[in-house]
Amino acid sequence: MKGVSIHGLLVNMQAPSPLAEGSFWQAAVAFSLWLCWRSSKGVQPFSLFCLRREKKQQAFAPETSLLQGTRLLVLFAALHSSVALAQPIHETFIFSGLPQEDQIDEWSALPGTRAYIFQAMGRLDPDSISLRALDRLRGADRIQVEVSRYPGEDTLEAWRLLASHGVELVVIGSGLPTDDEIRRLNEGHFTRLILVSTAYPGPEEGKRLEQLNAEVSLSFPTRVYPRFMDKDGLLAVPAQIPLLIATDYWPSYTHMDLFNLLPHAVRLRVADLLPHEEDVQYLLNIKRLRDVDLTTDFDPTPEEWRRLGSLRTQWTVKNRVPSESSLSDFKQGRALAPTLSLIIDQDQPLDASDRAMLERQPFAVEWIHSVARSEGYRR
Repeated sequence: MKGVSIHGLLVNMQAPSPLAEGSFWQAAVAFSLWLCWRSSKGVQPFSLFCLRREKKQQAFAPETSLLQGTRLLVLFAALHSSVALAQPIHETFIFSGLPQEDQIDEWSALPGTRAYIFQAMGRLDPDSISLRALDRLRGADRIQVEVSRYPGEDTLEAWRLLASHGVELVVIGSGLPTDDEIRRLNEGHFTRLILVSTAYPGPEEGKRLEQLNAEVSLSFPTRVYPRFMDKDGLLAVPAQIPLLIATDYWPSYTHMDLFNLLPHAVRLRVADLLPHEEDVQYLLNIKRLRDVDLTTDFDPTPEEWRRLGSLRTQWTVKNRVPSESSLSDFKQGRALAPTLSLIIDQDQPLDASDRAMLERQPFAVEWIHSVARSEGYRR
């Protein structure tokens, strides 16, 4: 199944949706050393959102890469300590467009809970009727709707209904909101917004974000770290908004220096490249670096994992399941890390042996995959 998306971007982690109260999350949270979020029902670890790009060598160009060609995958994975109990695999369904009522009813009848990502961009831009239908969905511990335009007056009431149930809005490729768009977002009563921007903001754009009432995360699929010329614009962004940056290289001294001048939490996602020892020293000296996501289609060695020292680490594996020995290398090499998590980014169903192996792991495992219309549950 093909949709519209970007690949290669780490997105946000903030307060969890009130949609879910899954029992295994509540049991596992007692062992988590990760940043905890409080919902109305208690403390629950939640999600790390990531976007990945299929074509690593493709230069990022806003006019081509955002709105055509690849699928947007938003990855959820609770990060637990290395002493966390074995637990079921959590799933995220990726669906292109918005589902019909019969599809929603089919998903609602599935056992357990899962997260849903609905890609409603471009020609699939949602209307009020399609948005309202999502209110029927049951068994969702998180719902995200991705759009390429900010909500208009004609859909605002439908968005307000969904926002009241914790549905999250992701806006991709429309720049940062104008004053009028901010007014509508606030009237929609969104509790959480993810804004994906193709460029770092200027001072005026950054300052406007302080008008938003929702929790906000900024994600930058620029594949280039901010430079000193971007400093004033980033300083204008409210300090509580995390900055999430995806690249295919590791930060140097100048990047570390700039990050340390900013008050924001920073997340990094680097694809298909392991850091050298000098790279790790810069990472360890970024004061507000929350965590690092390493996306690979290969298995790092224990020594390569050990280079990351005490950094909070997430490993995203593309189009396959690591072997048991590779998972053992991950655990051994990351013994000093306060949290670990693993994301399996694979559309093919997990076979019984892989599922059993993954469920034995002492860290959170997330499986993300696309689902087609009327396909139902893929075990």
